[in-house]
Amino acid sequence: ENRDVKTFLNNKTLVISTHLIGQSDIRFLFATGSRNNNKNSENLKKILKSIDPKSSISDISFAGAEIIKYNTFSGRSFFYTFYEDYCMVSSSEILIQKSIKNINSGASIFTDQNFTKLFKQSRKSADARIYLNYEQFFNAVDKYVNSGFNDVLTLLKNFADWTCFDLSLKRKEIKMTGHT
Repeated sequence: ENRDVKTFLNNKTLVISTHLIGQSDIRFLFATGSRNNNKNSENLKKILKSIDPKSSISDISFAGAEIIKYNTFSGRSFFYTFYEDYCMVSSSEILIQKSIKNINSGASIFTDQNFTKLFKQSRKSADARIYLNYEQFFNAVDKYVNSGFNDVLTLLKNFADWTCFDLSLKRKEIKMTGHT
């Protein structure tokens, strides 16, 4: 157990988003708030080295940010950055770069009026919330469904812009309610 990890993650909102990269590659971006970025970055480097001593870590400068590339001994890699008030992690360097560009440009999901309205409606007491953007979702799954299902997708594409699922987690159940 690492006290620094517990301290960093305690009472933080973690945003996990999926993104279509290229024609069919789906990747995840994990983002959370962060203060004391230099300290957190150094602590994370130490933690990763203690987990996998044969790993390698390299720095990449991009648009005013330092992106860290972590290569495991087994050959897998992922990227992370502590930038502005965010910590972002992904197996895709492109997603980290796009996120940095969005931060620098002031772009925000909250400029989407439909998302903002839905965000305000969601239950703050939920253990977790899942937001589904239908346009992005259907662009991603379109390549994986057979042509017979495309009619159903076309119907659903016009259903809504966003849906939020509030999740309540209990010991033996997961309760999900939705807002559109």
